[in-house]
Amino acid sequence: IETNELVSHQEVIPGLVVDFMTQDERQPHVHYMSLADTENESLPSVGYAKVNALTNTAEKWWAEPKIFTGELMPVTKENGEPGSWLLGLLYDKEQERTSLAILDSEDFESGPVARIHLPHHVSFGLHGFFSRKQ
Repeated sequence: IETNELVSHQEVIPGLVVDFMTQDERQPHVHYMSLADTENESLPSVGYAKVNALTNTAEKWWAEPKIFTGELMPVTKENGEPGSWLLGLLYDKEQERTSLAILDSEDFESGPVARIHLPHHVSFGLHGFFSRKQ
């Protein structure tokens, strides 16, 4: 659609290079994403970011060297617990293996609370989704 109108917006976190953004269903102003860099460079994703669009703040977690990060999928905690479990794939180039990382949104910068090594690697950049069984 052509409107001949330029749409502009303010950067929430200037310099943050991200991909695979997703939202928390209970907090739509909180976004999770794969993080490539903080200096306007474009690189493969090597970390994760949690951005609060109301406060313009970001929490970051960086993976170890030669580990690349995929998309995070928030899974709401049950039993009234605050926050979400964040599921994401980590590809370890040195080991040529993929792990499922589980992060706690309430302690984001501490990184994964668990890593489950898969019996085979998963292609880097694979999109995913989570559906709670009804």
